[in-house]
Amino acid sequence: HIAVLGADDRFWALHAGDESGPHPALSGRKAALNRSLAQELDAQVGDAIILRLGKPQDVSTDTLLGRRDETTTRVRLTVSAILDDRGLGAFTLDPQPVTPKNVYLPLAGLQRVLDQPGKCNTLLVASGDDDAALPADLEAHLDLPDLGLSLRVEPDRGYLALESDALLIAPAFEAAAQQAFGPDRIDPVITYLANAITFGDREIPYSTV
Repeated sequence: HIAVLGADDRFWALHAGDESGPHPALSGRKAALNRSLAQELDAQVGDAIILRLGKPQDVSTDTLLGRRDETTTRVRLTVSAILDDRGLGAFTLDPQPVTPKNVYLPLAGLQRVLDQPGKCNTLLVASGDDDAALPADLEAHLDLPDLGLSLRVEPDRGYLALESDALLIAPAFEAAAQQAFGPDRIDPVITYLANAITFGDREIPYSTV
């Protein structure tokens, strides 16, 4: 029940000079804890902590095709600051009555540990109005890889293939593709699980077809 936040200067600027206290200058393998987490760990500034993180998986480990080896990684960190449980020290994307237990790492360092350079899983956007739609300038910068998608060109066979990093293409992306290309020009492909594929005396168990 610990929230791991990869933060950079843009994050700390959200509440410049807020009541959580001075914002830490995080770099390398330094981390900041909020006071709730520090008290639970009995941690002080200068202490070493071991943080175990789940590795991002394109395919859920709950499925037969999900990888179950090396699903976590560990990193040794030094506590460089402890933030009060106010302001950014109580930051959470899941509002609840209890104070969250947060550990803050430099964003680039967290990306390196998880082998996800240049990636993030959350964007905080200020639209400037009450409209729930994404600002136009943000939409202009979104590309297929940002959505976990890729477009593969097969000129010899005369088709384009829209593919997902995950096991399945999300229904919203499928609907968008049909709208963009027209339903009469799309051939959906269904992939299902076979118990085995056999050729002669060779067999591949749990194959996709």
